[in-house]
Amino acid sequence: VASALQLVQALLQAQVEPKGLWLVTCDSQPATPSDPLSGVLQSALWGLGKVVGLEHPELQPRCIDLNQDEDVQRQATRLRAELLQPGEERQIALRSDGRYGARLQRYVEQKPAQELALPAGPYRLDISERGLLDTLRLQPLERRAPAAGEVEIEVQASSLNFRDLLNALGTYPGDAGALGRECAGVVVGVGADVTEFAVGDQVLAVAAGSLSSHVTTQVHFVAPLPSGLTLAEAAALPIVFLTATYGLHHLAQIQPGQRVLIHAAAGGVGLAAVQIAQAAGAEVYATASPAKWDILRAFGVKHIYHSRTTDFSAQILADTGGAGVDILLNSLTGPAFMQANLAVLAQGGYLAEMSKRNLWSAEEVANVRPDVRYTPFDLVEISETEPLLWRTMLGQILALFAAGSLRPLPHRSYPITQALSAFRILQQGQQIGKIVLTPPAQGVSIRADATYLITGGLGGLGLAVAAWLAEEGARHLLLVGRSAPRAGAQAQLQALAELGVQVTVAKGDVTE
Repeated sequence: VASALQLVQALLQAQVEPKGLWLVTCDSQPATPSDPLSGVLQSALWGLGKVVGLEHPELQPRCIDLNQDEDVQRQATRLRAELLQPGEERQIALRSDGRYGARLQRYVEQKPAQELALPAGPYRLDISERGLLDTLRLQPLERRAPAAGEVEIEVQASSLNFRDLLNALGTYPGDAGALGRECAGVVVGVGADVTEFAVGDQVLAVAAGSLSSHVTTQVHFVAPLPSGLTLAEAAALPIVFLTATYGLHHLAQIQPGQRVLIHAAAGGVGLAAVQIAQAAGAEVYATASPAKWDILRAFGVKHIYHSRTTDFSAQILADTGGAGVDILLNSLTGPAFMQANLAVLAQGGYLAEMSKRNLWSAEEVANVRPDVRYTPFDLVEISETEPLLWRTMLGQILALFAAGSLRPLPHRSYPITQALSAFRILQQGQQIGKIVLTPPAQGVSIRADATYLITGGLGGLGLAVAAWLAEEGARHLLLVGRSAPRAGAQAQLQALAELGVQVTVAKGDVTE
């Protein structure tokens, strides 16, 4: 590659336009399924050839890949034929059964089978029949002006929680309310007496019905967007970190050096709890499906166990010399899981229960482990009954983010029109971290009264973009390049001018 690059540079400096530049490799391209690719290291030469073809098409680079299964005489004869009659092919693989040329095919986007229709104007995500995710739909939303002490937010990102899934499936105990509980976005309205925020501020919030284009909530459930976080990262922050903080700090009173077991630790609350426990100086034990263990290791977790069986209990007791763990943050349900949880807790340990189904009563726990402290809790209910505690905990969390002690969770973003796919992934437990829904992408509108700047505008790719912009209706183009346009480029610029496009060429190096 180095010698080929020197050759290209020498040709450009001498302003020589050869009849062709041939780059020849052997078994570097997978032209057929049976190709051995023994020369895969040579494929870098093809990479150089493709770049040269885009940047300096006047050199007419051609990449030819030979096949070592053919004898040398056969290879030489076929290569000579290519050199003497190159034709229009730019990427060629010569094989024993024929001559292969690379082809670029138009990509057809495979849209989700059930992409939701987006109504005109404000919208909200709803489900017409709980229990059937296929009945999720986007329907018109009547925006509500903020009352005294309230803020209206234009939602730019809203994350899914397990509560939303139970809500949609109709299995949440009690009334779960509207879909969505947390979001990030821009303030578009403030009620009377609100002085903390102004229109245009970027914020995160806990708000019922946040899977929508706009949502209105009380000001004490709103916080400024943390510095360095994207809106999607911020939307995935409040409920999981507040849940972990409430369970580990407010309930269990976590202390440095304690052992903490976090179930389903690769999920949203799990990864938040891992960081909260680590920041408190505790030793983390975690369960997750094996496919997710790498992410836990990346977060510094050393003790990892399988979350789909109850084997973790005996394994942790063995790893701790029979001592067990001091605190357990539980989200797992199923046969024998509670017995395994109680068995792994140390004497006087604390079991903070986040599950919403198949809960044990305090009496049932006491019958098995009377020494264990046990508290089921729901953060949303706590936010409604103790809003000041909620705000205090959020302030502590944001301070840890500002200090660098916490980092945002990994997440996958989907446009809200693909909400069904997002709910399915959450239902199947495939996600790592959080799932975030965002407004659907808006198409780019090319305007005749605007000017479009293209850097590298005089190369092959830049000129192709210029031609596309002209076809889409652009009438003012500014092309920047490091050198004056060559003859081939001049002809293309002239063709644009004949279409009524005003083209301005500026010489400059964008790296300076």
